Amino acid sequence: MKLPNCIATGMTNVTQDRMFVPFFDYDRCELKSVLEDARYLQAKFNLGTMVVAVCTDRKTPVGTRIGNYHLIGFTRLELNELVEVLALSRCDRKYKEFGLTTPSRCWVLRIESKIGIMTKKVHRPAMKLLRVLKDETDREASGAHVRFISKLFNIPLMREFKVEDGTKVVGLITYPTYAPEPEAK
Repeated sequence: MKLPNCIATGMTNVTQDRMFVPFFDYDRCELKSVLEDARYLQAKFNLGTMVVAVCTDRKTPVGTRIGNYHLIGFTRLELNELVEVLALSRCDRKYKEFGLTTPSRCWVLRIESKIGIMTKKVHRPAMKLLRVLKDETDREASGAHVRFISKLFNIPLMREFKVEDGTKVVGLITYPTYAPEPEAK
């Protein structure tokens, strides 16, 4: 096991009233697989509009994009439905179990850069908006998560949802993590 050498801040997927919004973490994955998962899950579970964010990615010599991506949904789900949605995704296996094993009992996606504890250097950049995958739903959305992501990425998401729960708070967690030392420039 690698010892933590960085500090990161992430947002939680639990709402103020103990519902959950779907979060997915894909590391070293083709972007195509993330987009396929999103469309499949949107259709199967009526999840509505979702956001794809990129942490790092690169194009291969044949033009395939491979990287670390976050898929963020806003539809409120009961825990058992969230576990089912995660199970049918191709996101990281450990991430699927993550929220059931952490002290906070929720899933977290990093939103800021990973910063070296000793060096204060950026080891991994903050996530950036890659795509908004619009899809209609009549299911209730977490207003707090919609507003938070709208503000974070400076995009107008609220009009994408017909029903909103009125929540105002998104949980943020600062946690120790590992990242390789940044390459010298």
